[in-house]
Amino acid sequence: MSLARALVKLPADRESEALVRDVIQIFRSREGQWVSVQALAEAVGLSALRLGRTLNVLAEQYVLDTDSSGSYRYLPDSILRREVEAFLRRAESHSGMLQANVAKFRQRYTSR
Repeated sequence: MSLARALVKLPADRESEALVRDVIQIFRSREGQWVSVQALAEAVGLSALRLGRTLNVLAEQYVLDTDSSGSYRYLPDSILRREVEAFLRRAESHSGMLQANVAKFRQRYTSR
């Protein structure tokens, strides 16, 4: 199981990708620590219900571990770590290109 399989099970839109990116970045900074859904919801600014679906998919695909209390943690092996790093690089690159395109558009059409 992998991050790629988890991404296939989630909606293929920018919002979902950004949510996965934010969740993974939070977990990478707290590797091995259990984090509750409520704490994550506050950190990303979404409802626990919306976030819960994404977390469940990540747990089903073994990207995250979960316990009976509804908390999650990130304990990657070397393969998952590489896959996550590649995903984050791709997501950041894509985000950077979008920002650059928006800046070019604004520069081109607001200077008239």
